[in-house]
Amino acid sequence: MASICWLVVFLILLGVEIGTLGLTTIWFAIGSLAAFITTLFDAEFIVQIVVFLVVSILTLIFVRPFFKKYLDKGKVNTNIDEVIGKTAMVTK
Repeated sequence: MASICWLVVFLILLGVEIGTLGLTTIWFAIGSLAAFITTLFDAEFIVQIVVFLVVSILTLIFVRPFFKKYLDKGKVNTNIDEVIGKTAMVTK
């Protein structure tokens, strides 16, 4: 029964990620997939939760910056984005 729940969580999170394309829920979808794999080895529910949290947090911390940098490669700063970090003098 837990394996079905983890698959449902995975599909929901994957659907949200496909809908938003914001790299927000994919890390938790990967965590739920890892938790699903633990159910195949008859792990206890607390182990499944720990695996879900650890895998989700690790992918969020270590993999997200790589993908974020890769996806922001074509971003062009325009208008106000160009002056961030520069010094300006206000006359009025």
